[in-house]
Amino acid sequence: MHNCARSGCTGSSAIPAAAARMWSFIDPDAPAGFAASPAIADGRVYIGCDNRTLYCLDAKTGRMLWQLEDVHVDMCPAVSSDGVFFGNVYGKSTFFCLDPVGGRVIWQTPAEQEVCGSPSIHAGRVYFGLGNGSFTMSHAKPTGALACLSTRDGKLQWMFRARDTVLTCAAFGDNAGYFGCRDGKLYCVNLTDGRLRWAFTAGEAIVSSPAISGERICFGCDDGQIYCIDGRSGRKLWAYDTSREAFNTDVRIISSPAISGGRVFVGSMNYHLLCLGP
Repeated sequence: MHNCARSGCTGSSAIPAAAARMWSFIDPDAPAGFAASPAIADGRVYIGCDNRTLYCLDAKTGRMLWQLEDVHVDMCPAVSSDGVFFGNVYGKSTFFCLDPVGGRVIWQTPAEQEVCGSPSIHAGRVYFGLGNGSFTMSHAKPTGALACLSTRDGKLQWMFRARDTVLTCAAFGDNAGYFGCRDGKLYCVNLTDGRLRWAFTAGEAIVSSPAISGERICFGCDDGQIYCIDGRSGRKLWAYDTSREAFNTDVRIISSPAISGGRVFVGSMNYHLLCLGP
């Protein structure tokens, strides 16, 4: 979760061959758990904590550089030269952009629904999923949307309204944005104005963020299928049924896939980490 493309790695970074603790951080004034994923940029670590605080730490030493209190950040922030972007999950739903160096609030924009999905940045715009559901269930009266804001001033550029919560990150192709929804659809919209290009209907809710390689889109679904869709037409290219390896009755794919070397890697709630290839 280190870059705007959310590959989980930056530059030539590699996983170390062995592990030794370099540092650890705990706020002595408000110790609490860290459920969110960190974002790392320019030698700084940005992470939300269960004590309703967003922290910025020195990546080498773990020293706290600044903090923003009274925000509940369950998501992984997105970081670019324009700022640090995230949404306040509980209480007053708000989109935020902070100065990466000092933590000053550059802008904050009210959100009409709860901010659920981790933000994605593309071409001067930041995209957030919204809704009133969760990873495990929909609201009795579901609602959701994908919001597109300017990274410069936080002004809403457009909003695509869906029938249920959007918990996934948006992924990007040729002037196209792709995202899943708890209504069981993978949507493709124009990035210019948010108009719908196509929608693919899967078996159940989609909370697995899509991954893109060329013109192919991969994502998991609560029906236990891993789908591969043509990004231009929305046509299904293939689907892999993970229930054939099931150790239990929970076959949901909540994990978001990663693609490398022509293979798709994704985890399942049925105890498997899968690698799919030709």
